[in-house]
Amino acid sequence: MANSWSDLPLAINMIGPMAFKQNGVTLDVWFPKLEEDFKHQAGIGTNLNSFIFDGKLREFTLLDPNPPQYASTTAAYYPSSYDRQSNGTNQKKVCSPYFVEPKKYEPTSYFIHLTLPRPKWMIGLNPVSCMIYENGKSTTSNYQLRPVGFRLLYERAGVPVLTSDLDRKFSYYPPFDPAPEEKQLEMFINYVPFVYTGGDGEAEDDFKRLGDMLDLKLKLKIEPPGKQVPLGPLHNCKSANIILF
Repeated sequence: MANSWSDLPLAINMIGPMAFKQNGVTLDVWFPKLEEDFKHQAGIGTNLNSFIFDGKLREFTLLDPNPPQYASTTAAYYPSSYDRQSNGTNQKKVCSPYFVEPKKYEPTSYFIHLTLPRPKWMIGLNPVSCMIYENGKSTTSNYQLRPVGFRLLYERAGVPVLTSDLDRKFSYYPPFDPAPEEKQLEMFINYVPFVYTGGDGEAEDDFKRLGDMLDLKLKLKIEPPGKQVPLGPLHNCKSANIILF
């Protein structure tokens, strides 16, 4: 199947509590099971339509884009911001992901496991200022900016199709209809709250569930309002992501 847009670059924006693992030519992503009090909806789509992950199938693979040359060379870009200091100077803060070595790389209890081609770039999105604790101890001496999502960049879209080994009849082709002068296709893969609570409890609970999924005791504390940079995405999940190494 040939399309006029298949040679365009592709960006996939991923927002929500997720754990990422680069694994050879693929990128594995796990979505944790969340409490009913902070229910989220997960889905994949474009500006035309979407497919909702309802939990009946847990294993999915996105075929295409497929750039095997990026097997070991995925580049990272972490955005930075500035905090105004009391002496009138600006302190640069870089949005660095939380890297952790889990006790197990393939969780047995999760909501969704998604395998994608390894991208050329992973770009941090929507920094949130927070402290992360592991086994009750802070991993940093002060608040750090952490991404709550990533933008995956591929040089060529190909013809993406979502499949599942658990149901060979299942397939979802994300539809694209770019304007004549668009230079890039865009998709989203989100895990977002049904209802935005406006508090920090949701993000903190989501992050704990991420740790539980990996047999890790993790805690997130978001920096209180004050001097910090704006907190994460507007009316969206503010749980930091995890990258496994």
